[in-house]
Amino acid sequence: MMLSLDRRGRAPLLAAHVTDFRGVHAPVMWRHAARQQLTGLPGLVFAKAMPFIGSRSSAGFGAGVPATRRQVLLTAWRTQPDFEAFLAHPIAERLAAQVNSWWALFEVASTRGSHYGATPLSPTDASSGAFAVLTLGRTRSRDLVRFLCEGTRLGTYIREAPGLITAYSAGIPLTGNCTVSIWESEEDMIRFAYRNTDGHGDTVRRDPPILAEQLNARMRLCSLGGSWHPRTPHAARLSRLAATLNG
Repeated sequence: MMLSLDRRGRAPLLAAHVTDFRGVHAPVMWRHAARQQLTGLPGLVFAKAMPFIGSRSSAGFGAGVPATRRQVLLTAWRTQPDFEAFLAHPIAERLAAQVNSWWALFEVASTRGSHYGATPLSPTDASSGAFAVLTLGRTRSRDLVRFLCEGTRLGTYIREAPGLITAYSAGIPLTGNCTVSIWESEEDMIRFAYRNTDGHGDTVRRDPPILAEQLNARMRLCSLGGSWHPRTPHAARLSRLAATLNG
C-alpha cells in the first residue's frame, strides 16, 4: 500500500527525499510506520511516498531493472522549522540511516493544477536559489503504454540537457508519478521543457494529453542535505551544489 496523506491545506515549502533502503522489505515496513506516525506532525500538509519503477542508472527514467529498494517521499510544509523538526523525527531518521539518502527543500514560486483534486502548494515570492520543477500526475489505463514510451524516450534528453543539475522520476503512473528536476537557471529549464521540439516540447503538445491530472510547481532550492552514492546520476553536480549552499 502506498503512503498518501492530504490535509486539504496549502503550504509554501516542498521537500523531496530520495532513499535507497538496505533491504527489499524495508520500504514496505517504513511506509507502514509512516502512515501511522506522519498524520499528526505539526506543519505537515501533504505527503506521498512513491517507489521507483525505472532503473537506478536512469534515475527512474526509461526501462531497465526497477530499483525496488528506492523510494521518493514528497512532503509539503507550512514553515521551514516544521520541516527541520521532521528531520529529527524517527521516520526521517530511518531514511537518513540508509546507505543512500538525501533530501532537498524547495520554496514554491508558482503552482498550478491538482492531484486527486488536492492543491497542497501555495506560491511565495521566492527569487533566489537553483531553479527546480515538480510534476505530480497520473494517467489513464488506456494511456499507460503511451506514458511509459514517453518516459523512455525522454530519458536521454533530460539526462543530457544543458544546465541540468539532477532529475529523477518515481511512482506508479496510474496512481501518481512524479518528476523532480533541479536546474542551474530558469532559462535552462524553459529551453528543455518547451524549446526542444524533439524532446519534452513534443510531449507537452500531445493531443490528447498523456496525463489525466497533473500538479506542477516551479520552485527555488532552499537547502540540500544527506548523502548520495558516487554512482548516483549527476552525483558530482549535486556535491558542487551542496558545497555552494553550505558555504
